[in-house]
Amino acid sequence: MGAVMSGNLADFSGNIPQNYDCGMGPIIFAGYAADIAQRIATHAPPIALETASGTGTSPAPCATRCPPRTQLAASSVPIVLNPLVTNAH
Repeated sequence: MGAVMSGNLADFSGNIPQNYDCGMGPIIFAGYAADIAQRIATHAPPIALETASGTGTSPAPCATRCPPRTQLAASSVPIVLNPLVTNAH
């Protein structure tokens, strides 16, 4: 029989938004964000919508690469993450 895990590994405690913003978010979404930002810069759509934007890992690079005529909208930010989005990005 395999090793038995102890403790609650799924315990979401502490500053979850900060941990996500500094750890998981960039690790999981940095490549995606760069790809989408490049696509927006290349194709220059009139509007780009980022859904499930979390703490802003993806919309932040997109905003810096948007052509002047492109409006970027980011949505679906959980209330608990709003201070990070407002203050950091």
